[in-house]
Formats: sequence, structure tokens, C-alpha cells
Amino acid sequence: MDLKYKTMKVHMRDLSGQWRMRQSWHTFFPNTNALIFVVDSTDVSRLAEARCELCDVLLDERMSQVPLLVLANKQDVYGALPSSMIIDFMGLNRLEGRAWNIQECSTLTGAGSFSTIEWIYKSLKKQRPQSRIQKILNPTFLFSQMCPLDCRRPAVDV
Repeated sequence: MDLKYKTMKVHMRDLSGQWRMRQSWHTFFPNTNALIFVVDSTDVSRLAEARCELCDVLLDERMSQVPLLVLANKQDVYGALPSSMIIDFMGLNRLEGRAWNIQECSTLTGAGSFSTIEWIYKSLKKQRPQSRIQKILNPTFLFSQMCPLDCRRPAVDV
């Protein structure tokens, strides 16, 4: 999907979270200037898995300088975890040397859409005036290094 926002031309790719598709995601890393990682705020049982999947992506050298935006989706659903709890569950506060943010959103209602693209715009403007954005949903790769998110730690119970 292509869109223009202010002075930035954005090319977004939505990569499926299905297991079969995960093996090819690394092929998109060389052209990635920003990472949007979507988590289901209502599915506490999968946050540990999401943490490990995100960690695997962040460990790839090609992604080392890429700004990260975590979208806490389904905020329109009763019982959705607030972003502060997702930060804790996923260990996002352990990330150092990387621009990152978390936004609450709802793809159903569109809530959070403007702040999402605005944060990406500001982050990329600091790095490059013209950038391409890849959108990656729940990427998974083999864990082989020390994860800054400590993905081997069990998820905290709520």
C-alpha cells in the first residue's frame, strides 16, 4: 500500500502472521526503514510469544537502526490491556539505542491511526527525509542471540 503523508511517500507492507509466511519475512529487512509491530491487546496468552517474535526481528543486524512502533490493537474491546501493561509484558523498556513507541489503536474503529503515522513520520524525518515503511505483523525467526527483551522470561500473570 502506498500513501503520501506530508512530505513523505510511504510504502507499507502487511506481512501475515501465519507460520507459513514467517520464514520469508527476513527478505523484506534490507528495505525496511520503520517497523510497525501489531499485538492483540486482548490476547494475554500470546504476549510472551509476541515478545520473542519481536526480539528475533530486532536481533537482525539489518533492523538495528530501524524505529519501532508497537501497536496495541483491539483497544475497542472490553478487557484490552493498556499500553503500559503491554510495555511491561513485552519488556519494551529494556530497548536501548533504538527509537520506539507504543500506541493504543483499533483497526476496527480507526482509533490511533493519525498518531501512528505521525510518530513514524517524525521518527523517519530525524533519520531521512524520504523513507519507505514496511509493516510487519508478528514476525518470527530463530532465536540465536541474547534478546534485549528477555524473551525467555515467562509472561507475567494478570
